[in-house]
Amino acid sequence: MVQPDAKQVIRDYWDDQAASFDDQFLHSIATEGERHAWERILDLLAPPGRVLDVLDVGCGTGFLALLFAARGHRVTGVDVAPQMIERARAKATAQGLAVTFRIDDAEALQDPDASYDLVVCRHLLWTLPHPQQALAEWVRVTRPGGRVAVIDGEWRNAAPIRSTETNTMHTAYGEDVVAALPFYGGAPAAQVMVLMEAVGLRDIRTDPLQDLIAAQLARMTPEERERHAYVRHVTFGDRPPA
Repeated sequence: MVQPDAKQVIRDYWDDQAASFDDQFLHSIATEGERHAWERILDLLAPPGRVLDVLDVGCGTGFLALLFAARGHRVTGVDVAPQMIERARAKATAQGLAVTFRIDDAEALQDPDASYDLVVCRHLLWTLPHPQQALAEWVRVTRPGGRVAVIDGEWRNAAPIRSTETNTMHTAYGEDVVAALPFYGGAPAAQVMVLMEAVGLRDIRTDPLQDLIAAQLARMTPEERERHAYVRHVTFGDRPPA
């Protein structure tokens, strides 16, 4: 049973992180190699040639939402943390991009059924108390023939040194909240695929993001390589046509 204030604890933590979020290693694009890798990922999820309605769930400061908007898609970004949303809006304005950002709960979205062609999340599933409920909700707001995509990884056990960020998060969340998160420490691709099948997605595929990992490793110090030696993936499936 999730404690009643678990989501408030999570919201408060990410609100506190908002000011420095973009300075953290995995939340930026710093090299051409990383940019090429992200372009490939976006092509994989939304092949060029069609303008999509895209929902970025757990959008943080807008990393994915802004990438999709820069390609001409109609994008909405939602996050539980108000400060994340404020920073995302400021970045969209600075970049001249029209993105709708709002506060919302990834497990209980405000959107009507069948609102989007693509629902995507990045580094979110592991911090949700009810990941299968969340995926079912994302399928609900996806149009028949549309796609749901999860970008995640295995954060806790893949690196020999637990990062300072992870230790800080564990302390801030508290043992009760950590115990209530089924994927705390990482959402392995195989388990995400099982959940996707359970909520009705089909043609489920996964990609290990080796090009992105290699590009990020290339700009790391030796210490950072130990701290960020994560297993990562994008896993996605399609809602069957009506």
